[in-house]
Amino acid sequence: MPSLTRDDVLRATDVKTFNRGRLYFEQGRVVELESIDKGDGFQRFQSRVRGSGGKVYAQRVLIAPRARQAVVSGSCDCPVGYACKHVVAACLAFLEDAHPGPGPGAG
Repeated sequence: MPSLTRDDVLRATDVKTFNRGRLYFEQGRVVELESIDKGDGFQRFQSRVRGSGGKVYAQRVLIAPRARQAVVSGSCDCPVGYACKHVVAACLAFLEDAHPGPGPGAG
């Protein structure tokens, strides 16, 4: 099963939305992230991301394995509802949790 990549997340949305979601991620707006394991080969998580007006929106994301890439499907309770910047931010946080960077003093 392929691992989730930033390219997989980008394929789930458009460049503008991806960049806005990346900014939300970098600003630390992902306030909750919980993996859900149902033992079926799919990766799932739910998350909460703080929007620009301060409201916190809830996301549910499913990552389906494919032969060469993962397919991301994410819903949100924001007005956009699907593949929004909040879903992108959550996916990038999920990626960071799955593949943490080097710790302090590494390198």
